[in-house]
Amino acid sequence: LAEETHGSRVSAPRGIINTCYAGGIVGFGYMLALLYNTYNISDILDGTTDIATVNIFLYAGGSVFGPFLSWLIVVNLFFAGISSCTVTGRITYALLRDGAFPYSEVWSKVDDSTKSPIKALILVFIFDAILLLLPLVSVVAFTSILGIATIGFDVSYAIPIVLKLVFAYDTFP
Repeated sequence: LAEETHGSRVSAPRGIINTCYAGGIVGFGYMLALLYNTYNISDILDGTTDIATVNIFLYAGGSVFGPFLSWLIVVNLFFAGISSCTVTGRITYALLRDGAFPYSEVWSKVDDSTKSPIKALILVFIFDAILLLLPLVSVVAFTSILGIATIGFDVSYAIPIVLKLVFAYDTFP
């Protein structure tokens, strides 16, 4: 997406750095809010649900506002999932178009009526569905994949920042 912006040599790294700042500030504020609303850890861990965050919402917000906060997280995750599928679909289509996967010529076709790479999106959906079914087989495997993906995501943000800081502006690829 960076090449689609104006002045991408400046705006893409600036966007990555600002995203890191915003995520850190909002995440820190969220953690403080959770911590200041946690009075007794054993009540939170042994609450009405198995999810500690939801228990904090229920204790702090009561029976009306607590579920609202919980559903707010669910709605947020739903839209984040749609955004993730959109980005992953774009990346998958670009890789399929360039022949990076087996049977790329089949999966990279653009649908004539929608002008979208429907088959690439279906491939992403199938892969995501398989990953989401993994906790039914092994929670440890699913948690391990999430941990590795989180580390990879953080490293992918750090690489361009480090390259920009280490190499001169004119020689940055």
